[in-house]
Amino acid sequence: MVSAQEVRVSAWEQIDTATAYALLRLRVDVFVVEQECAYPELDGRDTEPATRHLWLADASGPTAYLRVLAEPGGGHRIGRVCTRLDVRGQGLAARLVEHAVAASAGAAIVLDAQSHLRAWYERFGFAVGGPAFVEDGIPHVPMTRPAHYGRPMTESTGMPARIASRTLWQDGPRVGAIGLGCMGMSWAYTPAERDDDRSVALIHAAIDAGVTLIDTADVYGPFHNETLVGRALAGRRDEVTLATKVGLVTEGAGHPVERDGRPEHVRAAVEASLMRLGTDVIDLYQLHRVDEKVPVVETWGAMAELVDAGLVRAIGMSEVDVATLEQAHAIHPVATVQSELSLWTRDPLADVLPWCESHGAGFIPFSPLGRGFLTGTMPTVAADDFRSGLPRFTEQAQAANQAIVEAVRGVAQRLGATPAQVALAWCLAQGERVVPIPGTRRLERLAENTAAAALSLDADTLAVLDALPAPVGARY
Repeated sequence: MVSAQEVRVSAWEQIDTATAYALLRLRVDVFVVEQECAYPELDGRDTEPATRHLWLADASGPTAYLRVLAEPGGGHRIGRVCTRLDVRGQGLAARLVEHAVAASAGAAIVLDAQSHLRAWYERFGFAVGGPAFVEDGIPHVPMTRPAHYGRPMTESTGMPARIASRTLWQDGPRVGAIGLGCMGMSWAYTPAERDDDRSVALIHAAIDAGVTLIDTADVYGPFHNETLVGRALAGRRDEVTLATKVGLVTEGAGHPVERDGRPEHVRAAVEASLMRLGTDVIDLYQLHRVDEKVPVVETWGAMAELVDAGLVRAIGMSEVDVATLEQAHAIHPVATVQSELSLWTRDPLADVLPWCESHGAGFIPFSPLGRGFLTGTMPTVAADDFRSGLPRFTEQAQAANQAIVEAVRGVAQRLGATPAQVALAWCLAQGERVVPIPGTRRLERLAENTAAAALSLDADTLAVLDALPAPVGARY
């Protein structure tokens, strides 16, 4: 174990999120900012002088501690990170908590929070761990975040070991058992919270953890998500299996999404995707949706030509039935099928997943956490969040579907896991070539999701989960 080290810097501008993450990953116990100045790199909204002393302590024992001292000579715990308790201070605290959680996956985290921020910390998975107390006239409450059970740790850094891998399709690449869906970094989910620097750092952390199936699409943004992923993969392209999609088009937010499966569109789209992704070949090129106006054999034939041309390595389909798969497979092998699969969406289990198993194709579940609902921690859906228009996310449907969440939570508590980990482990149990791609923009959720790769569900547990009631409300 690395002994306590101290790193001193003269200004916040010298500490960006990647540096903070690297310090925690190396188990540097303390780093101190001595000079009073702003911290735009850690919270771009702040432009005024703020905290004078910042300490990050990553304990060498089984429990990791995180503390922030805000004023010279003060002793405020994390949550008081600037001279005013406002969104800027909370923004910095959020970054620090995320990095600490990601760096300490597999161990519990304990901190003393100011009482009025209790609800805020609960969003990070913390729970009250003891009686409240008063320090310097400010009420505090001890809060703890439980360990991610079953998550192996590396002795050299204290970081989680790389997750187990699977062969995605017959004779295809080995990828981490949990992939990463990148759509929400650019599109659909609370777009006002988009933060490209933070997303790039998360993709890097995912690759470090062995999450090597990176999924995007040209329609996400549109186009922005591919550019973002390309930026994140600069210098790391060979470490991942890069998947993107073609076949949906839109002019942007607020405009309709339409299907375009014309061969000329496929040929033009792949060239544009290659440029945005900064690569000369795409590992998995997927037909996002079948265009009913174009025979699928024409679209699929154009995609097969891209394999022959060396522009893509394999091709897959999304949200298709078995009859369509048979038509396409007769022209060129279908490497993967991507469709929604989760504890509240099981349609592919009837026929599509068995087809994949019998044809050596991989299956990539999107929305394996029920668009966040199955985690049991989903906040109120904002008006600009696309979920606000989905039948399962009406107030009445959410209330009715809470029974599913509570049942999953009960299983999770028995296993010492989280509901999200149980939901992902259930997906993984559906087949050896099933690789779910949960999306997230938060490092602590990434650590939680990847831990699911080590969670094994026995037959009795699977039977309980398989018996969950059907959800109220259609998917769309």
